[in-house]
Amino acid sequence: AAGEGAFLYLLGPAMRTHLATRAHALQLMTADGASAVEAVRSGKAQLGVACLESTPRDLAVTPLTRVGQVLALPRKHPLALRRSLRLRDLAGTELIVPSEGRPHRTMLSRMLQSAGVPWTVAVEANGWELMLQLVRLGMGLAVVNACCRVPAGVTTRPLPELPALQYVVFSRKEGVTGTAQALRQTMLTHAEAWSTGNT
Repeated sequence: AAGEGAFLYLLGPAMRTHLATRAHALQLMTADGASAVEAVRSGKAQLGVACLESTPRDLAVTPLTRVGQVLALPRKHPLALRRSLRLRDLAGTELIVPSEGRPHRTMLSRMLQSAGVPWTVAVEANGWELMLQLVRLGMGLAVVNACCRVPAGVTTRPLPELPALQYVVFSRKEGVTGTAQALRQTMLTHAEAWSTGNT
């Protein structure tokens, strides 16, 4: 159980390696962090991958990878001329953000408010893939995970003031099947593939 972004941008190499053995099928469950935790707790999923705000004490949790956050913008946007950006550079921008209540929207709103940066919502959209396509269409700028593959015509710039996100893999403490153990080890082995472009 994992989010769509994790499947698309982080777990591809591990899933490909796992499936190459042809020993066991792989069932993917798309779920946000809270839903992934519940799926593992209930036994609907053997493994979960997510960024969790706190570590559930009843689950076995292992760090997977840390992913920075970047601003996605059209290549011809004035801010694209800079190598790195500060939050104050986003003053007055129209941002593509997730819907109210989503963790990314909450974090970004708090950080911008704390920095005294005024901004407006261009479009509400959930999912990195959709947000990046809306940037490509010129509907606004978006803060996304650095592991995302950007479409043609879009570029990214680091936002070092925003916290890196820690992805973890988790399971029930009483253990998982040998197949799930092997998959978890494969995910850990390929955890940094996204940062080398090997996705």
